[in-house]
Amino acid sequence: KHAVIEKCLREDIDPYGFVGKEFRLGDYRENDEEMPEEWREYRYEFTEDDADTIMGALDEIDAIGGDRVIELRVDLGHILPDQFGTLDLGIIIEHADGWVTIIIWDNKFGRVAVTPVENDQLMIYANGFYHNLVKPRFGKKVRKIVLMIFQPTAKGGGGEWSTNLPDLIEYGRYVESRGRNVMDREPEANPGHVQCQYCIGAKLMKCEAYVKWNTDTIKSLFTKGEEMDDLIERGEPPCLKFNGVDPKMRSWIIENFPMMKRFVERLEDEAFEDAYSGANPVPGKKLVYGNRSRRK
Repeated sequence: KHAVIEKCLREDIDPYGFVGKEFRLGDYRENDEEMPEEWREYRYEFTEDDADTIMGALDEIDAIGGDRVIELRVDLGHILPDQFGTLDLGIIIEHADGWVTIIIWDNKFGRVAVTPVENDQLMIYANGFYHNLVKPRFGKKVRKIVLMIFQPTAKGGGGEWSTNLPDLIEYGRYVESRGRNVMDREPEANPGHVQCQYCIGAKLMKCEAYVKWNTDTIKSLFTKGEEMDDLIERGEPPCLKFNGVDPKMRSWIIENFPMMKRFVERLEDEAFEDAYSGANPVPGKKLVYGNRSRRK
């Protein structure tokens, strides 16, 4: 679908001519060395429903107007050395008074809703787009920056959000500082649900920061002025140390609970492996057969 939108924009054609055409994923991700071979052979037949969807995107883009830059490889070297990103579409709208509006358009067809509000990916693209193309022509005469996500496949996904140039530049400084930390010889880890969900260090329980964050957080939530070690020694369950949850704390728990839940599941996996192999003791637990189905 990305490929069809790009071709339609470049050649000013409609998507219905692609109905029935089969696309091979490997032909459009040639430089992706990490892609499994079986993914390369994945084929998708473009349908009339797909054409209807993409026509909706093209109509929206046509209504915006302005000067389009399609599939631009954005150099991010001014904030992240040797880094780049490829944005789907950048639009520059020049106003009569000499000021401009920047629009960063992103196509998403996943099932997980993505919001444009303070979207890190698009903010970084916008920063690079401004620095690469807009600043040399217009300097700082930018009226506003609009981030737009087209996502017809997920309820609640997509939409638009606006920011201004000072905030965008300040965000670039933030990214630069975080980038320096990442590239340091001993970077400071920053555990969290979003950044840990795909991390191999968390998955293998090898990241000390991940383990410490979850352990400390669980202790702080469930100990009532007593040491966790004392509760464990007495075999007593922990009690919430607060009477009720204020709205701010409630939102924080909801947001971070998936990370803590996954951490406990990984602990269960470790305990099972230790009990099965006999490599380490599992105090208070033993490995037994579960309920088996009736013999036939």
